[in-house]
Amino acid sequence: MAVRPVSLLETLGKPTRYTYYVGYIIVHSSTILTAFTDLILASAAIVAGRSKVTARAIENRRVRALVKEALETLQAKEAANYIDPVQTPLPSVASLQLRDLVMQDEHSTPVRVRVWEQVERVVEGNANVRTNMEVMSSGDEGRVWTWIGNAGVAARRLQLAEGQTAASGRPVV
Repeated sequence: MAVRPVSLLETLGKPTRYTYYVGYIIVHSSTILTAFTDLILASAAIVAGRSKVTARAIENRRVRALVKEALETLQAKEAANYIDPVQTPLPSVASLQLRDLVMQDEHSTPVRVRVWEQVERVVEGNANVRTNMEVMSSGDEGRVWTWIGNAGVAARRLQLAEGQTAASGRPVV
């Protein structure tokens, strides 16, 4: 008498629908695991992408604020030179000195350089700013920015801020 091999289903008894689910999961477990892994990786990529976009948006807002501050500083320097050329003999500001002035709170050199390069691009693209290479009082040669826009308006603002008055005794407007 020959021994007949017994199948797994015969040893378990009558197959139910759960037996088929378990069999399907056993057969396709690597596919399910791969899909789950892909889902986790895709979610991580989305989170990383969103954080990078958010960081870039924050940096762009910071660049806009620094550009505004740089242009206002250049206008104030030009106005101070316009009002009192003896006190402020040069209307220009060194780019690196201005960077150190407006970015005092940033201590990371790579971040400071990356952000300031963007600021330089915007400021030097402004039609009211002239860029030159000049020798500083320290003897170093460097890039300087000069405001060549309307100095009178900025000078009047500066006079109002300082409370200076005209010969008639009224504030200069």
